[in-house]
Amino acid sequence: MPADPPEQRPSDASEAADAAADVVIYYKSDGYTMSGARLMGRQSAGASFLAGYARHARSRDLVCMAPDRASAEEFGETTRRAAANGPRPLRSARWIPFDTPERLAETGCLFYPSPTVADQAWLRRAHDQRAWSLCGITHTTASDTVMEAIGGFAIAPLQSWDAVICTSKAVHDTLPNVLGEWGDYLCTRLGGNGPSAARLQLPVIPLGIDARAFTPDPDARAAFRREHDIARTAQFTAVDIDAATAAYARLIADADLRRRMGDAGRARARSVYDWSAIIPAYEALWDELAARRRADPEIAPSRQGARTTRCAMIPTGCSQAIRPIPCATTRRLRAARPTALWRRSPATPSTVPVRA
Repeated sequence: MPADPPEQRPSDASEAADAAADVVIYYKSDGYTMSGARLMGRQSAGASFLAGYARHARSRDLVCMAPDRASAEEFGETTRRAAANGPRPLRSARWIPFDTPERLAETGCLFYPSPTVADQAWLRRAHDQRAWSLCGITHTTASDTVMEAIGGFAIAPLQSWDAVICTSKAVHDTLPNVLGEWGDYLCTRLGGNGPSAARLQLPVIPLGIDARAFTPDPDARAAFRREHDIARTAQFTAVDIDAATAAYARLIADADLRRRMGDAGRARARSVYDWSAIIPAYEALWDELAARRRADPEIAPSRQGARTTRCAMIPTGCSQAIRPIPCATTRRLRAARPTALWRRSPATPSTVPVRA
């Protein structure tokens, strides 16, 4: 990223409070780019979320957790471009390296674009379980990876100030059943002393869209019909033939009805599904998690002096693929003064340029 004029940065505690970010975005390019060779729905969802968040987040100072400075600069440039099309430009972008997870306490919440938050909970346990919340998201429960991740909730040190966003009611309704089956197994396996169901929050927040992208385009509409879109779509749609025939006949004969239904659909998309409505719902959730972190009881607090035996998974890009978290490090971190605990190493500057 080319050199830029210094961004405006808070110079004292009061200004920092005014500019505080709500969340740290876990950023690896693969989860947010549409230029890869093997595109999946999660990349489309991630790219759309990041653009929507950059445009509509109440904070103009964004923070990412990234494996290296190049990734952090990519985050800064991507969000800067997205915010340029929004109501307010960004002021700054900062980053937290993967190997300094304790610095998540500076913001208080990590948005992890996946339901696989259990490993992050184990990593947090080596520091302070109240220091930050975890917020994952799941779009489906159909894959074996997701099912295993949900099962991991039953034994992971997740707290009531953590959440996994469900993008549909169908996904939300599936999770308690999966967790219940894991809980039943663990109770049987451990002689009736298995863990209770995870107490993390499971809010339903729809996947957002950029409603502006759906502005009617007569030329695009005509081109779509030449490509036999109706025939292709019909192969995957089950309908009541008689009812559909009557409905189509009515629409074909009534231009005003078509216009009114189209207007109503666009209005609903803007008010319910546009990122301008979805991002505030995310922020309200993060506010709730922060309040719970201050007030709710902690599940399975770490015992003083106990060793951490769970290995913390360090994402690809760090010098170690996997390493145990030593209890001595944990004790030193807990004993450190807050100002020393979160002091940055000079070798890892955290601010990346955001051009005006």
